[in-house]
Parts: sequence; structure tokens; C-alpha cells
Amino acid sequence: MDHVPYDIEMRGLDAEPGTIDAMALRDLLDAIIDASGRVLRLSVEGRSTRRGRKPDWMTESTQFLVTGLQEGSTVFPIRAPLLKETAEEAVQQQDFWRSKPNGEWTALTLLGDALDDVFADDRESPRYDSGVLSAIESFQRVIENGETLRLRNKNTGEVAFDVNRTHIQQAQRLKQKTPPPFSVVLSGRLDVIEYSQRSFKLKTETGDTIQGVVQSTEIGAEKLGDLWGKEVTVQGQAHFTPAGSLRFVDARALRSAQTGDDFFKQSRTEIEEEASEKQPLSERDLSQFDAGADIKKIRGTWPGDESIDDILSALD
Repeated sequence: MDHVPYDIEMRGLDAEPGTIDAMALRDLLDAIIDASGRVLRLSVEGRSTRRGRKPDWMTESTQFLVTGLQEGSTVFPIRAPLLKETAEEAVQQQDFWRSKPNGEWTALTLLGDALDDVFADDRESPRYDSGVLSAIESFQRVIENGETLRLRNKNTGEVAFDVNRTHIQQAQRLKQKTPPPFSVVLSGRLDVIEYSQRSFKLKTETGDTIQGVVQSTEIGAEKLGDLWGKEVTVQGQAHFTPAGSLRFVDARALRSAQTGDDFFKQSRTEIEEEASEKQPLSERDLSQFDAGADIKKIRGTWPGDESIDDILSALD
């Protein structure tokens, strides 16, 4: 199997040159494996975390080989497999929503790109989500007192990425700025279906296109196919970028639109406006805060555990 050789260098550790505490090494490798795996999954599936078992290609792509510590500094070489070797089918699948990773890259290549966007405060970046930000935060178990992790590509001599306290703090800020997911009910036309990724596009009455993903086992490929091109109603969780833009809706229930569903025809703008109201107060201009105007809107939101049919029958 083809691998790319890297050097991991830890600077500023309170340890003898060429040594690292075993627990610190464990935490470091755990953080690298978790963060790079999540970034890879995000680039392939559009989400860094999902319920259930991890795909084999995700596990195999983060099976890094540590080859030993070098004298004189806390540097140890590792080898990362190329994605064309471990995730060939996943990275070659066509996708309507995102560009797939290059097979000549490694999971560590993707992690470096994500870290660059986090450091640059790119709040609309598709290279990270809340799950990736949480994984970057986990580096704080190793980087606590000014230490720096540097990963260098030994083939090119270029620095693949650095991780320091600034990256961790920036990830924490971006995570705080991200509106929390909340329940929505939408109506629109099921415009595009991507069966391999269990995802779809919903075209709303206002002309907006909203990306959706399906995790529920109750929504099978056959059901999606039957509803393709038709007006549907979707209930699910809306997820957002740190900038407050709608990233996607995780569909929990989906059925043909029925009489009364016009009540749920929200636009992307309306959803994003509601998301801005749900951000922590520390992220808002308190001088403009109006408790009366800030009462939670109910239009398009899911009031409880009721099914779509229960909600619609209550509106009759």
C-alpha cells in the first residue's frame, strides 16, 4: 500500500529531547486520528459524524504507522495511506453538493486544509463543521502551555499543518458562533436524490434549494424514489455554519405534501433569521435585544414529538 511519510514534531514540551510522556503521545495520536477522520468523512458524506458504525474506508484511512522517535527533539515519523488505497470508491463517487478529495491525498492533507480555514476565520468553509471543531478542541489535552504540533511532509519538505493554542481557541469561538440545530418542518419539491449518500435537494416555493440528508432507517431508497419530483413535507433538524447559513436538514420524516402543508413553506432566509435568534446572547448586540420581539417563532418549527400527521390534523 502506498503511503506518504510525515514527521510529527512537538515543540515546547516539558520533557527531555527525544522523549514524550506515553499518555501525552496517546492523546496526541487520538486527536490526530479523530480530527483527520472527521474531516475525511465530512468531505465524502457532508457530515463529520453520524450515528452507527464508522465506514471501513474512514478507519483504514486513519491507520497511521508510527515508526519511531528521533534523537535531539521530540520528532517521530509516521506514514499515512493514500486515499486511493483506502477510500477509492468513496472519493470517486459522484456528488452533486461537494468536490471529493483527490485520491493522491491523505486524511492528513484534508485536516491541514480544515485547520487553515479555521485559523483564517472562514465561517462559510465546507471543510469543517461542529464535529470537526470539537475534534480540533481535543488537541488541548496535549497543547496546554504554548506547545506547538507541526506535521511536515517528508517527500516535499513542506509543513502540512501546525496546531497551537490559537487554533484551539479559534475552533472554540467558531463552535460558539454556530447556531444550535433545531427542528423544522418544510414543504417543497424533491428535486434531486443522491442514493449513495442518502441525500437530496428540496426546492422551495421561493426558489431556494435546501440540501437534506437522511439518517432515519424508516426513509428507504424506494420511498425516496417514489417521491422524486413531487411536492413533499420534511421534518428534521436544521444545521448551520458559524456564519448562520443553513448547511443542511437532517430529515427524520418525509412524506407527500398534503392539504394544509402551505403552513410550513418556510424560505431559507426565514430559517436563517430564526437561527440568528437562537445564537448565544454573547454573540448578539444586547443593546438591540427586545424580549418581546424575541419570543420563539412557531411557524415551520416542530413543537414536540408529534408526527407530521398529528401536527397537520391539529391545524384542520
